[in-house]
Amino acid sequence: MTVSSGTREFATRRRPPGPNLMACLSFLTTWEIREALINCEILENYPKDPKGPSCLVFGYAMGRPVHVVCGRAKNDWLLIITVYIPKPPKWIDPKTRGGHEK
Repeated sequence: MTVSSGTREFATRRRPPGPNLMACLSFLTTWEIREALINCEILENYPKDPKGPSCLVFGYAMGRPVHVVCGRAKNDWLLIITVYIPKPPKWIDPKTRGGHEK
């Protein structure tokens, strides 16, 4: 999966968030998620995911690092699977996975 103009288009659309996105809104706004997606880079590709190809992308929103796991819906829209702020111990820094959790 590549970061395409479609991903960036989604990030600039004004569309209500879906149910998967609503759970994340307690700590990130829809605009912050869009900001992170506009200039994101792919950290990990999951082409053989049983539910369909997806990837982990990384971007910044309001100066904070944000990870978004996303794929493509059947209608070719970007599907947001999960959104989180990378933190230790799972992440050493926003681009480097950490060791095992205790």
